[in-house]
Amino acid sequence: MRILMTLMLVVVLVSGCNKEDLKLQAAEQLLPAGLFVTSPPSGAVDVVAARTTAKDGDEIVIKGQVAGAKEPLAANRAIMTIADLSLPTCDKTPNDACKTPWDACCEPTDDIARKSLSVQVVGPDGRPIKAGLGGNSGLAPLKQVVVAGTVKIPSGSTAPVIEAKRIYVVSN
Repeated sequence: MRILMTLMLVVVLVSGCNKEDLKLQAAEQLLPAGLFVTSPPSGAVDVVAARTTAKDGDEIVIKGQVAGAKEPLAANRAIMTIADLSLPTCDKTPNDACKTPWDACCEPTDDIARKSLSVQVVGPDGRPIKAGLGGNSGLAPLKQVVVAGTVKIPSGSTAPVIEAKRIYVVSN
């Protein structure tokens, strides 16, 4: 009887969790402790400034919003696209019924490229961690963020990638 009641309790508890909660819990276990912080790192520059002045290996703090792509938060990797706050997203366009306003599809693609960059959280192997960032500390498309990390410029590219050490999600 005791075993049956224990099993019933386990079934009730497990059925109370949804898949998104379980995915978020799994991601939290893979991401570094202290990645998401409760106060913004100081000295932030905007994305456009970072793209024009950052050099490989620089420590940097940038501010922007999760935007600039149809899926700015990778589902299975700790990678996100952030855009300069000056990039108009479609939610700011009157009478625009865009289902993904964060992709800024109403703007020229060269402007989107010039005003956005990738942020990733890497593991000891130097590769992006196999866990999504979305949902952690409320991180979602169109959320403003302040990210502290290290600039990496991939071979053959001029676009910097930020390897995040701390991420602050602005609550609005």
